[in-house]
Amino acid sequence: MEQKNSRPVGVVITLACCIAGTAGILAAFSVPGHHENTDALFKSLIDFFVGLWNTMPWGIVMLAGALVFPILGLLLSRWDRLTRKIPSGEFLYDRVGLSFERRAGLRFIPSFLMMLYLIIAAFMQGADSSVSFDPPSYFPFGQNYSAGEWLNFIFVTLVVFSMLLIIAEGVIGAGPVGALLHIPVILIANVYLTMLMVGIMFVCISLLGFIGKVIMAIITAVFCYALTAIKPKTEIRYIEK
Repeated sequence: MEQKNSRPVGVVITLACCIAGTAGILAAFSVPGHHENTDALFKSLIDFFVGLWNTMPWGIVMLAGALVFPILGLLLSRWDRLTRKIPSGEFLYDRVGLSFERRAGLRFIPSFLMMLYLIIAAFMQGADSSVSFDPPSYFPFGQNYSAGEWLNFIFVTLVVFSMLLIIAEGVIGAGPVGALLHIPVILIANVYLTMLMVGIMFVCISLLGFIGKVIMAIITAVFCYALTAIKPKTEIRYIEK
């Protein structure tokens, strides 16, 4: 399989668009009143998933989804190669060259960033229970952020950027038609994987305290390495034209 006309300028433009999109989303988060509404939405989503997890039938469904969707995410490259055969499906792929086919685990960067954030935040909160992780806005210039607020700002920025990046990679790699399945699957996979890891983390911390935090840090590092190290059997060759 060959990827033709791979051009660095396409990757640069894609990254620039993701950066601009990240700035726009953070600006929207910082609008007075919207920040509080966004926090309330995220908290309600967390409470919703926790409630499902504590309900045995739905807890099993969540566990199954957390196992199935990441596997589907790793297998999306085969789907992408099929949908790119649709007319105009290779238009962006041939010109941009951004693809995670050789490292499908990179599509789970958002979930691992979230886990890394939660683990660091757990250690910080263990050292100082009064630490705040809720910045007043996502414009840090001229504001006196605490260490926890800087941590939140940095990881929210990275998570939003990585989410936009995997969406862009889905459109480029699967084509406009294939992206209709690729993007929902990979976004749901990230949510399920995050929820699974969060559930495991809470159990470890509840049972083992500080040692549980260390164990979660090791588990996250191992999972991250394992997924990003996966290579497909089909090699992708880049050729100059």
